[in-house]
Amino acid sequence: MTAALLFLYVVAQIALAAWAARGTSDDTDYLVAGRTLSTLQVAFSVFATWFAAETVIATSAEVASDGLAGARVEPLGYSLGLVALGLFLAFRLRAGGYVTVASFIGERFGGKAELAAALFTAIAATVWAAAQLAALSVILAEVTGLPAGWMLLLSTGIVLVYALVGGLKGDVVTDVLQGGIIIAVLLVLLVLVLMMAGGIGPAFAAVPVSDFALNRAGESWLLRLELWALPIFGTIASQEVISRMLGAKSPEVARKGCLIGAALFLTVGMIPVLLGLIGPELGLELAQDDGFFTSLSREVLPPWLYIIIAGAMVSAILSSVDSALLAVSAVMTENALTKLRPRTSGAERLRMARLTTALAAVAAMLIAAGGDSVRAIVLTGEGVAGLLAVPLIVGLLTRRGGQWPVVVALSTSMLLTALLDWRLGVEGAFLYVLAASTIVLVAGLLAESRLLRTSHPL
Repeated sequence: MTAALLFLYVVAQIALAAWAARGTSDDTDYLVAGRTLSTLQVAFSVFATWFAAETVIATSAEVASDGLAGARVEPLGYSLGLVALGLFLAFRLRAGGYVTVASFIGERFGGKAELAAALFTAIAATVWAAAQLAALSVILAEVTGLPAGWMLLLSTGIVLVYALVGGLKGDVVTDVLQGGIIIAVLLVLLVLVLMMAGGIGPAFAAVPVSDFALNRAGESWLLRLELWALPIFGTIASQEVISRMLGAKSPEVARKGCLIGAALFLTVGMIPVLLGLIGPELGLELAQDDGFFTSLSREVLPPWLYIIIAGAMVSAILSSVDSALLAVSAVMTENALTKLRPRTSGAERLRMARLTTALAAVAAMLIAAGGDSVRAIVLTGEGVAGLLAVPLIVGLLTRRGGQWPVVVALSTSMLLTALLDWRLGVEGAFLYVLAASTIVLVAGLLAESRLLRTSHPL
């Protein structure tokens, strides 16, 4: 019964997305909603995009295990990243009329830099989509009792249909509805948990004092700094969330919408943190790791509310993974196809965008099948996306420089990431790679400028 009702909920969600996206005729409609988004739509869309599966599933599990230290990446780190994006980047990027972050880098540095940035965006977004698929398979396996592997296949199919029929138009319209449902249901769950604990005072009194520490015992300062840097830099250069600002009616709407979305994300994001602190002290038999939240919901909520919260989580995942797949689609269409075939029509680019959306979904499914935790997959994606922040910030702060320093810097950072992080597992690898990328880029730009002065003396 629960599985059947959840299926009907998903079908209704897809139907709403398809209705909202009616009239989509070209890639601009599909990828940036025709640049028609209001402040409220941008804000709710930013919230719904970043309030993903790991915000609830992974954060509550990490806080249950490690106390407040588990909240550093999310919601705290991501909130800071959204604030920085709203204050310093949203206005300028929207004013430029770009479709992707790679488009800005291409205009600022050159075509080869644009292609390199597009590749980074595609990799990061695909990995992030994989994390959402993994989380969705956890929820569906919990609801249906079927193996997670089969649920991963089903999750991919659901997400693919949702993304193909809706695009950003469908995503944004459903975001407003999804956001309201998620907020309401999480508040109900929190109230019920507090009542079960005997009230606010007894609930917090039962939490061990050690759980209120913001750092884990024995952590190095390097690891602590990396845990903050990953979500902040990953957010600043994320095509998934920046696309919301690029679809705004105006630069000012982009800025305001992002900041309101950041405030909403932090506020609602603290609910899973509270559940992670209080839930383990209720004396219930709760699952560990990524299954903590769904098991807590099942134990606390009546069946009809459990269906709603499962549907709300599916809604959050659909929004987030759709954004990730559209990010891949955007860079492959706008930053690759248009360079190889500049005379393509809007309808042709739309077909290409939908094809790359499908291919990205399959790639994300294969990554999710690797078996890593939701948080581990997310941080891998953020580690790649965060490296784009270096050329993005340098490009906004300076006016000089060509494409080769950017290409060399990004290539160096990818090689170092593969070696230090993926191969050797060096603690603080992202910080080392970020520093190396910055040094290579700045040194390359200075050397290039000096060569130009030597070749063309005044």
